[in-house]
Amino acid sequence: MHSTTTAAAPRLLRLKEVIHLTGLSRSTIYAKMEDGTFPCQRKITPAVAVWSEAEVIAWIAAVLAQANDAAPTAAQLHTNGHRTATATGVAQRKRACISASP
Repeated sequence: MHSTTTAAAPRLLRLKEVIHLTGLSRSTIYAKMEDGTFPCQRKITPAVAVWSEAEVIAWIAAVLAQANDAAPTAAQLHTNGHRTATATGVAQRKRACISASP
């Protein structure tokens, strides 16, 4: 017997699963797509839009990393009892979502 390691096949997600994974509402997802801060959907048929699971997971990881970067340090909390204003936000570039034609 031998074991084989296979890479997970790329998955496409429908809106309901994207909402479930991110915790965002439908309107927030589309607003973030419009301003370039969320992965673009792809139209695979005239009636079906999907997102790349890898892109959505990467977006979630980036949000978590950004939240960790913005968390106050123990020294900041000790100094004045609350978070101090810092410029640790990660700038996100705007990009246009272009739907791929089937």
